[in-house]
Amino acid sequence: MEDDIRFHEYKKWDFSNSLVLTSFPTIGLVSTIAGSFLVKTLKMELVGAIVSSKLPPVALIHEGKVSPAFRIYSTSQKCGPDNECDQLTVLLSEFMPRADAIEPLAVKVLNWAVEEDVGFFVSLEGVNSPVPLVGDPKVFGVGSTARTQKLIKEYGLEPLKDGMVSGFPGVLLYLAAMKDQSVLALLSETRPDFPDARAAARMLEVLGRMVPNLEIDPEPLLKEAELIEQQILESIENAKPSSPVSPEMPSSMYG
Repeated sequence: MEDDIRFHEYKKWDFSNSLVLTSFPTIGLVSTIAGSFLVKTLKMELVGAIVSSKLPPVALIHEGKVSPAFRIYSTSQKCGPDNECDQLTVLLSEFMPRADAIEPLAVKVLNWAVEEDVGFFVSLEGVNSPVPLVGDPKVFGVGSTARTQKLIKEYGLEPLKDGMVSGFPGVLLYLAAMKDQSVLALLSETRPDFPDARAAARMLEVLGRMVPNLEIDPEPLLKEAELIEQQILESIENAKPSSPVSPEMPSSMYG
């Protein structure tokens, strides 16, 4: 099935030494809201897409322009630990890949990273809070290598000692650990029953430590995240008539 997953280039782009964020929807739409905010705020360019018969058969229309459900945005941008990365790239979608497409997609993405000499990945994920949220959501970190585990402390994250990460971020983590590729997963507590702009805003505050010129002002950030949340919900609603229902995935959990 991996051979059925293809990276399409809208233009030639050098992804070498990129910090790559994966922003596919999970609990609370946290990852997609955060990724969409970065694309919009940094005016990132649509440079490619991921297409497959196993991904949702959806065309997104924005300002009259057509694009597939899984898109690749990038921009020249010093970022990452000690500003060692030369550009920021976001793999973004409003739709979850089918359960049987998740592992082939993760394999394809990691192989693409080797071919393109990508720096490292940050995978964004929402996780169920075991208790009702009071105050700002916590953001946990888990790394696939010693290098990314060290970054958890450097970025002031709470390390995930025990638990489970499901879906694309979980598969990306364990495959990367097998290959000694660097993936840092950011896990934001969120409400599981509806989109959570506040959790996405908290995630973006953490990402602001990795992207120097990303201005993070909590109140405007929350309002913008709420607006993006509504736009994403509208995109999903509009796609319902032609989009197959994905098999349910287990919720991401931690302990």
